[in-house]
Amino acid sequence: MVLAVLIAAAAYWAWRAQAQSTRIQAEHTLRAVGELKANQISAWLKERRGNAEMIRANPLISIAATDMLAGRGATAGTDLQAVLDAFRRTYGYTASRPPTCFWTPPAGRASTSSRRSPARSAALRPSQR
Repeated sequence: MVLAVLIAAAAYWAWRAQAQSTRIQAEHTLRAVGELKANQISAWLKERRGNAEMIRANPLISIAATDMLAGRGATAGTDLQAVLDAFRRTYGYTASRPPTCFWTPPAGRASTSSRRSPARSAALRPSQR
């Protein structure tokens, strides 16, 4: 009888030790996966910000944006639309799901996007379509 109690106690102790070891291993694995994913998201965001900065710093795009906002240049809106469409295609963004690429001047109101609704297209001046 005493031997049976000792065997049961040893089995319980071994089970508890194994359960704790498994839990600690799972926590380490989840922490590592979380850190990896956070690093991947940070790298992705850094790359997207770099791409946005390259577009913003491009003098040809800046001139087209200035012309569009000032109402000059019949093709400025079309040129910007082409840039946004190329950006969307390059990164595999589809017109049916976000993120849509927007051209937003400092005032904050989107001037054009890579995916326009019929209502938004109607609101643009003919030179911006």
